[in-house]
Amino acid sequence: MSQMELGPNDWNSIYIPVIPNNMWLTNVRGETHRFHPKHVSYFLEKLLKVGKVRRVDFIDRNIENHSTPVKGAFVHFDYWYNNQHARNLRQSLNTAGTGRIGGYAYTSNDKQAYYGFTLNRRSGYIDVKINHKPIPSSECDRNMHQLLSDTNRLEAEVVAKNNRIVELETELDNVKKLLFALSHDTPVETQVNEADMTIYPGDDNSRSLTLADLM
Repeated sequence: MSQMELGPNDWNSIYIPVIPNNMWLTNVRGETHRFHPKHVSYFLEKLLKVGKVRRVDFIDRNIENHSTPVKGAFVHFDYWYNNQHARNLRQSLNTAGTGRIGGYAYTSNDKQAYYGFTLNRRSGYIDVKINHKPIPSSECDRNMHQLLSDTNRLEAEVVAKNNRIVELETELDNVKKLLFALSHDTPVETQVNEADMTIYPGDDNSRSLTLADLM
């Protein structure tokens, strides 16, 4: 199927606010099945034939009159097919900002039929909108559990580095106090890490350093 020619600034992604969890769809063999979110890619690409789907990003949304979150989806295309249905959908989105999909048409040499969504024994549909701010694709060879492990490790490293920053700030404050005392020949109190007594000579840590100690 030929590709639709789109400009570099033309949108290439759509947003489905709600995928009803009790919607059904009939296939060309007359079999009716529940329409699950996982079917979105196959439906748009193989049945509705609007374009080559690159990926689908699902989200959970809380909306009024629903006790549980509903599923939405951002659908990203490699390209759109150059057919009448795809052109009609894009025209509707460009002019009205939204489009409604109630099913798909099937045509073969000996059969023409339309198969629509059903929802609670009535006609169903999914609404779509333009996704103006799609998330770019990224190449990644790690699974979700590996990414979670990496995230936890990096968070632990950040905590450790933040603790080290606090230690260095304390040491810097001690040095400033020491330099001030030396320049004014006055005693100074510092916060000292017992594991590191390098700034104090000898065994008597109670006295202040003098200029002679540094010579």
